[in-house]
Amino acid sequence: MTSQLSPSLVTLLRLVPAFSSTCSLWFAHDQWFFLKIFTKPEQRAHASQILPPYFTEFAKYGVIRVAGLLLASIVSSGAILQHSGEELQRYGSRSWYLAGAGFATSHLVFAPFILPHIQNIINDSGKENSIQSLHAWLRIHVIRSLTSDIAAWVCFVVAAVTTFTTEL
Repeated sequence: MTSQLSPSLVTLLRLVPAFSSTCSLWFAHDQWFFLKIFTKPEQRAHASQILPPYFTEFAKYGVIRVAGLLLASIVSSGAILQHSGEELQRYGSRSWYLAGAGFATSHLVFAPFILPHIQNIINDSGKENSIQSLHAWLRIHVIRSLTSDIAAWVCFVVAAVTTFTTEL
């Protein structure tokens, strides 16, 4: 079925999961880096006041970005597998795209563990529970990043490298 798509479109499609998972991982690092600042002892007095309105805005746009990047990774890898699965099987990269899609999807498994902490932060309004919830959110975020996000990225990069070095 890849013959119906232009070669440059096929090339681009095969790179999308690697790019989107790279962006997802970068955003995860930025979230950790910028939110960790609020947990420092010297910031606690201000953080309990700032976190609820900050997180309200942060979550609104962060969810869109995370969902968009995950969707790009999952949908593009599904399209790749649908359009050139047999070819990728010969290259040895089909299983990498499949595993990458599985790990990208596994990011969503963490939602039930993270969402209560986000709600606690948003609804705290200065009671200082938001800092404890942020600590918990950051712990889960790091575990998710080190497992599903990095694993998806590794799989998609290996899939792309395997595909393109085999095509040469």
